[in-house]
Amino acid sequence: MRPQQQIDADLARLEAVIYAAGRDLTVDEIATRAALGLPRQSIQRRLRQLAMRNSIVKSGNTRGTRYGKRNVGSDDVPPTAPYEELSYMPLSHRAKVILSRVIAEPASRTPCKYRPAFIEDYKPNRTHYLSKSEKALLHATGSGNSPSTGAPDPRAVQLLGDLIWHSCRLEGTTFTAEAARRLVEESRNDEEQCPRYAQMILNHAAAAEHLSTAEVGIDRQTILKLHARLAHRLAAGQSVGRLRRAGIRIVGSVCTLPGDPVAIEQLFELLLAKASAIDEPFEAALFLLIHLSYLQPLSSLNRCLARVAANIPLMKGNFLPVSFNFVPDRIYVAGLLGVCELNHIEIIKEAFIWSYTSSATRLASASPQLRLQADEGPLCVLRRQGGSADDHDAHDREHGAPDVIGVGERVWGRSRPRDERKFR
Repeated sequence: MRPQQQIDADLARLEAVIYAAGRDLTVDEIATRAALGLPRQSIQRRLRQLAMRNSIVKSGNTRGTRYGKRNVGSDDVPPTAPYEELSYMPLSHRAKVILSRVIAEPASRTPCKYRPAFIEDYKPNRTHYLSKSEKALLHATGSGNSPSTGAPDPRAVQLLGDLIWHSCRLEGTTFTAEAARRLVEESRNDEEQCPRYAQMILNHAAAAEHLSTAEVGIDRQTILKLHARLAHRLAAGQSVGRLRRAGIRIVGSVCTLPGDPVAIEQLFELLLAKASAIDEPFEAALFLLIHLSYLQPLSSLNRCLARVAANIPLMKGNFLPVSFNFVPDRIYVAGLLGVCELNHIEIIKEAFIWSYTSSATRLASASPQLRLQADEGPLCVLRRQGGSADDHDAHDREHGAPDVIGVGERVWGRSRPRDERKFR
């Protein structure tokens, strides 16, 4: 029996052959074009799987059976409505095929469990999620070019500030970018937005502050400290900065994640070991984004953690951070579903590359007055208001929980928000 990963690859190859043909094909025609070396019965079985998933259309009976692409109009794109965001974020045909599968009704998708082989089969510096041309593009776009004075690159400060809001945007925050800026820089919540979202923004600011001022690495201590900052007042105290000890189900997904604490611990350590062994910063960043989102080793805020942690290898390599600017939220979620349910990375990888290159291009073309200056950005404001990452570390050692740089108390004007019960 073929490993599941190989079966998934077979299905993807058969689907690609059918969509590229321009007409309906017989089983023998598909087998010849796909060149998988499988018996005819195995090809038929996989084609039935694709038809059951509604990825392709079956017509005719017995010897006259043919398989074709779904009738989706003249642009040969699988049905992805109402994903209007595709009009401004380009996706490859392969990514659109994956998108059409993960946005189908959950009842039509095959339930699955976490597959350890997905990370076990990855060999650092031998397996590559990014092609050579993609790496070259990201390197050319994201060079830090820090000033010789040793001052922070203003572009990096700007993008870390962008990360604060865009990561929260992908979690559904009701704050606008301007309202988030006022909250972080001026401790103002003028619109009386949801306290939970306000706390989430402040927590992201604390995590970004930690990234920019502390000695961080792809290690257990850094990841758990980042989670502690992101989860402050948003998760039960005993779960903050600690690996989860129970299984969880991804909302809107048919994938179930492992619940055995020993397995979670082992997979988390394997994830860190492989990520830290990757020499290429962008490959390491994408690896962290994918596998922290897939394993979800903490009890909450794993997606936020993955987005923030993806910046560790970039900043250590003197590259600009990734802010997830411009990424449509539904495309991002679809990318995570593609990873969790199919172990296909196309959507999330293309979103990562597109956001990174688009953000850097925007900053390069902006007039000077539109660029956030390093000494005026939200991270510097946070430092003025509440101290450095070293202060946080001292607080962690003494109290076992992170501070949010004291900003939260001034937002609500009391020691804890009135409806903190909603955070549990």
